[in-house]
Amino acid sequence: MKRFISILMTLPLCLTLMSCTPKINTPSEKVSFPTELSIPILDNDKFSYYFNDFFALNSKEAILVFAEKNSTDEPTGNTTLLSLNLENGDYSEIFYGEFNSSNSFESVVNITDDGFVLQSYDEVLMYKNNVATTKDLSENFDFQIIAISPNCDKIVVQKTEQLTSNSDSLNFNTDAIFLGNDQAYNDQLNTKIYLIDLETNEETFITSGVSISCHFNEDSTQIVMLKNYTNIGIFDLNTSVYKEFNDGTHYSMPEGLVDYSSVDFTPNSENIILSALLENGDCYQIIDAKNGDIIAQYDGKSREDILLDAYSDTLLIAKRFEDYDTTLVIYDYKADKETEVLVTEKTAIMDAEISSGGEVFFAVAKNIETQNLTLVVDTIN
Repeated sequence: MKRFISILMTLPLCLTLMSCTPKINTPSEKVSFPTELSIPILDNDKFSYYFNDFFALNSKEAILVFAEKNSTDEPTGNTTLLSLNLENGDYSEIFYGEFNSSNSFESVVNITDDGFVLQSYDEVLMYKNNVATTKDLSENFDFQIIAISPNCDKIVVQKTEQLTSNSDSLNFNTDAIFLGNDQAYNDQLNTKIYLIDLETNEETFITSGVSISCHFNEDSTQIVMLKNYTNIGIFDLNTSVYKEFNDGTHYSMPEGLVDYSSVDFTPNSENIILSALLENGDCYQIIDAKNGDIIAQYDGKSREDILLDAYSDTLLIAKRFEDYDTTLVIYDYKADKETEVLVTEKTAIMDAEISSGGEVFFAVAKNIETQNLTLVVDTIN
């Protein structure tokens, strides 16, 4: 499952997309596919397209996600998916239609045996056996969906009731998650979080409070959430037991904390990645999912150090410097070791991920001067 999306994606990509020339490590002889592949241009007379996401299905095929924009640079609501052959660079369109993607796009990707599932907010795009279908889950609910299970059979929602007469301007069932860390707003809300089984319509109460980040683990047995902006909540679907870790008791951020921003499981569900915004950069803590203890911490040197992916005991982080020079690093948090795997000049790393076997990384690089895009594939040394 992939859900770490770089904020660097907010850069416009409507110009010609061809090859750039980042400095890369020489791949080993085990790599049978090209080291660099050009990402194609999709622009036409009516629309421009912005690169939004990338994910590898296997060692031979990857999917590229583009959002469509009109002449006034506004999203049209349409999305294009391209299948990219990693062995020869050929590509083909596998989907074009209505699906919610934009510059603020944040997706959850789940690879299946017969295709993939792409989630964006409360919309789902299922691609199975070469057939794509979309579904808007919000059509059946008046309250906010904050998480969707990998196989799309369960959702987590939060329902909010108005408590005072001073909040008439707010839509409490849809806007609660966006209110920010403001106690004046929170005091006006009575929010409860539920798990809903879409097949049986069974509703299970999880906890009270507001969640600003919520995710299922890969096998849909646990849910993790950032509750009331500071606490980590974990719900076990098998036992229906909810537990909570508290800031300051189980974990704490270093001096300069501005706000916690997100929480998620590591791929093996043994640990939790807690992200926070500090005054001088971003910070990522690895929290033990059993007892809430801090296992490791990565301190970003600036707010441009972005977590893109996680695999086993490692984090994949893009570190951006002046003139968009970017270094992609692998951080082994158990060994507390940082390894550079890709260094670019005037080239931003737009997205990156580690392969399912952990031997190869993929990175989408954008040359800031030419606006060219390239997919870089290399081994992790």
